[in-house]
Amino acid sequence: MLLAGFVLALAGFSADALALPSVKLSGAATMEEGSTTVINVSLSSNATAECIVKVRARRADRTVWHTTSAIAAGELSGKAVITHNDDDIWQESGHYDMPVWVAAGDCYQGPDESGAKYVVRVKDNDEQSNTAPAFGSETLTRSVAENSASGTSVGDPIPAATDADSDALTYTLEGTDAASFTFDASTRQITTASGVTYDHEDRSSHSVTVKADDGNGGTDTVAVTITVSDVDEPPAA
Repeated sequence: MLLAGFVLALAGFSADALALPSVKLSGAATMEEGSTTVINVSLSSNATAECIVKVRARRADRTVWHTTSAIAAGELSGKAVITHNDDDIWQESGHYDMPVWVAAGDCYQGPDESGAKYVVRVKDNDEQSNTAPAFGSETLTRSVAENSASGTSVGDPIPAATDADSDALTYTLEGTDAASFTFDASTRQITTASGVTYDHEDRSSHSVTVKADDGNGGTDTVAVTITVSDVDEPPAA
């Protein structure tokens, strides 16, 4: 009878009542190296007594940051603070995805490092993390007919450079013959300049350079050779 009573009493408990609450981690998606971020630590059910959740984070130099979050009895959540050191160990992308997890405890369950689902992207704040813009080629050719009027387009616009950091790029026209042309930085279109005569017989080509600047120290250039095409002209009287 005692055994039967024990079985009946045990049957009155659900599996959920016997299981430890699970932990969910959340917070900012990004942080800068050398800074601190606050992690939200939440239990799936209220703590029956004060619950100390052990939070861990593996930093870029492979060291593990140890911290805790104290969740009071009857509460569902707490906070933990993680600091990432300011170091020079970085991936080529200029950032590091730092996994955050919880170590084993007696008042909650998982996830451990292998099952960590919360990741904070740590951004490199050093200048060398900037990626310079890049044109698709080192040289280009354009052509304009001799005797073209001022404001004539010199071939197609220069293709835009790409920038891995999505920086806003500015464009300028430079080089030996830059003063012989005008340049629209917004469209990257080279045009003929006022007061300049383009004569194939006198000079059949010009050299200019278009530079892209990301404003963070990164630049790239493309050399443009502009040929002045010959046009049949009536003989001099």
